[in-house]
Amino acid sequence: MPLLDTRHKKKSFTLTTLLLSVLLLILFYIGLTYMDPPIENGISVNFGTTDFGDGKVQPKEKIRSEPLNTPPVEPNKQEEAIEEEVIEEASEEVAAKEVPSEKILTQESEEAIKIKQAKEVKKKAEDAAKAVQKKKDDAIKKEKAKAAKIARQKRDAEEKARKEQEAKKKRLDELMGGLNKSDGTASGSEGDDNRAGDKGQPDGDPYVTSYYGSPGSGSATGGYGLNGRSLVNKGKVKQDCNQAGIVVVKIIVGPNGKVVSATPGVKGTTNNSPCLLAPARKTAFMHKWNLDANAPSQQVGFVVVNFKLGECWMFAQLPMYQQKGKIAYNAKLSTIQLLVKHLEYPEKKFKSIHVGGTNGKGSSSHILASVLQEAGYKVGLYTSPHLKDFRERIRINGKPVSKKFVVDFIEDNRFLFLK
Repeated sequence: MPLLDTRHKKKSFTLTTLLLSVLLLILFYIGLTYMDPPIENGISVNFGTTDFGDGKVQPKEKIRSEPLNTPPVEPNKQEEAIEEEVIEEASEEVAAKEVPSEKILTQESEEAIKIKQAKEVKKKAEDAAKAVQKKKDDAIKKEKAKAAKIARQKRDAEEKARKEQEAKKKRLDELMGGLNKSDGTASGSEGDDNRAGDKGQPDGDPYVTSYYGSPGSGSATGGYGLNGRSLVNKGKVKQDCNQAGIVVVKIIVGPNGKVVSATPGVKGTTNNSPCLLAPARKTAFMHKWNLDANAPSQQVGFVVVNFKLGECWMFAQLPMYQQKGKIAYNAKLSTIQLLVKHLEYPEKKFKSIHVGGTNGKGSSSHILASVLQEAGYKVGLYTSPHLKDFRERIRINGKPVSKKFVVDFIEDNRFLFLK
């Protein structure tokens, strides 16, 4: 009959084998411990000289044999007494000699052991003391190293702060024209009065961007600083380049209110491009103030011109057919897709009608916008091209959007257009 003919028997055999193997390992490492036999002291053997004996003390010397075939001789009483006394005295002397020698040997071994133990104890104490002292020395070294590191870091931080302070003082001194190192012998002056001197406040902000205050965020002109004189006329010349920024123009105004001198690009200017300095100077000359007979002959002021990118820049970015021909045509939608993604898909936030075709697109779009507007809807209309003003392209309820809307939109998204 086969032993492992079924799956259950095979599993049982495997399990039994594993259990027995584990049991044997346990018995081998734990259960089968070797037991040492008890210490044997041995058996005392008495190497005597006769086949008989009696007593508990073995003689140190050979026992005198009994004389054979010799008649006994009876000693007299006096000799027996002497011999007994001699034997007793001899045995007492031997015992007296043997006992002290054992005591001396025992005392010497005990003293040697005690001395040895004392030396070991002393050595251990010295080693322990050395270890403790070494730990203390190591701790002191670590504390000294830590203190030295902290002191070095503190010195480095102080040196860094000192250098930064010196650099700030140096920059401030350069900004203020060497005022901190001045010996008071300079003869120059600055200000808009008739008296010599350096006009200003010692506690003012040395990092201000302009002598005349901060300009506004609009695109027009501002500033002036002419002690309250009223402005009669002004104008602005647009830039002919793709540049933007603020240009501060220093002006000199006469009693009649006209600008007699204009210097663009003074302190506070953010863009010194020539294509901005020239229109800023022309803009300054277009300003005129009221007539004031009491005003000084040369009154110093300023005009801040804020140039922003407008239609000229926008049209320069567009590849128009009239300028470039057929290469201006782009059949791909990647550019407009990138723009609507950046604007978060505004076309999906309102309903719209897209009018396409060859002719009649503008007329159809205006008719649809008028119908929807009359129905009460707020309607936005975009057509292209325009006739006179770019804002004609974008109308809300029939009215063009403001110039500020166009300029702000271009400024806010210019970084995307320049990609």
